[in-house]
Amino acid sequence: MLAQAAEQTLTEEILAWLRGEDFRSVDGIPQLIGDHLALSAAALGLACAVAIPLALFLAHGHRAPVLSINMANAFRAIPAFGLLLVAFQLGGFSLPLLVLVFALVGVAPIFANAYIGVRQVDPEIVDAAVGMGLTGRQVLMEVELPLASPVLMAGVRTAAVNIVATVTLAAVVGFGGLGFPIIAGLNRGLQFSSSARTLAIGGALLVALLSIGTEAVLGLVQARIVPEGLRLRDAAREARAEAVTEPTLRTEPSP
Repeated sequence: MLAQAAEQTLTEEILAWLRGEDFRSVDGIPQLIGDHLALSAAALGLACAVAIPLALFLAHGHRAPVLSINMANAFRAIPAFGLLLVAFQLGGFSLPLLVLVFALVGVAPIFANAYIGVRQVDPEIVDAAVGMGLTGRQVLMEVELPLASPVLMAGVRTAAVNIVATVTLAAVVGFGGLGFPIIAGLNRGLQFSSSARTLAIGGALLVALLSIGTEAVLGLVQARIVPEGLRLRDAAREARAEAVTEPTLRTEPSP
């Protein structure tokens, strides 16, 4: 009974904190979310600005395929916390340096998807575009990039969710964001204080909700920028796949 009462009290405290009824321990939730989103958006923008042009340049010209794949895999293997420690050793922490560190988290999926998306474009479509008199730049921007946009946007969505989750570490080095209540709760000791558990669990829930919201918003963006023909094609493919995997009912012949 005591354990159930404690769990109920903790749940009520977390819900009250999420509703904004108690801002005494940390900054207001809107401010925390705003700081988290601002840092995440800056990091995602920088990651896109670096990864997309580089991937398009290499993929369009069929340049350095082995190096490109190895580059993407190398960025995937970089731990964000390790980058923070290296940044601190190099010159301390600043907001631009944090943006750079978190941008590196998103470079790998954006670069890999943009590169693969362009390389997977049907060569016959490219040849037809060249035969119609399009220049190399026009082929890239008007043919290859639109056809690669679903794959590219999938990489952007993956990178965005990774960055939103990783920006939580900014609180470890004294910056704001939704990692702040989590760190504050851990420092107080989760086993000794219900308010500490409220902060840690409430912050973690907000990070999870923000990640889900980011994925949903970018999904809507993808639906708007991907050409309608590609959306119809993908929908038809999914319908055919469902039709193939759907079990068929066997009817026994009547006697």
